[in-house]
Amino acid sequence: MCDSKTNYLVIGIGNEFRSDDSIGILMSRMLRQKLPATIKVAECNGGGVELLEIWKDYNSVFIIDAASSGKAPGTISRFDLNKETLPQNAFNYSSHSFSISETVKLARKLNRLPTRLIIYGIEGKIFEQGTGLSYNLESVCDALLKNLLTDIQ
Repeated sequence: MCDSKTNYLVIGIGNEFRSDDSIGILMSRMLRQKLPATIKVAECNGGGVELLEIWKDYNSVFIIDAASSGKAPGTISRFDLNKETLPQNAFNYSSHSFSISETVKLARKLNRLPTRLIIYGIEGKIFEQGTGLSYNLESVCDALLKNLLTDIQ
């Protein structure tokens, strides 16, 4: 599945008590059951300094987070940060203290970006207090899981 010379990390970002913002956390829990134990899966509330610390020992990092860029709810966007820059509007909404965009900019300046960094943004619909995903996000979980598993292989 993965090359033994590379350390793999999947980070699910979000707040499980803010509806669609929980997509990263919920997906990381699904992946933990499907991935070999050699691939680390972590959960994070999205704090920038926390992310830099979590990924510091990994070569290949995959991040899953809710997005709010104006696309249709349930849209999955994939960004390979070693080949492209993160669009400014990709993660406009953030319940985190420091957005992913700001974290990536800081990591670049500090030369602390992983060798491979892929971010999946799933366009959310509801970011209010509550648990569970909106229908739009529930319906894309299987496709997102398949995309992630393909990326990791």
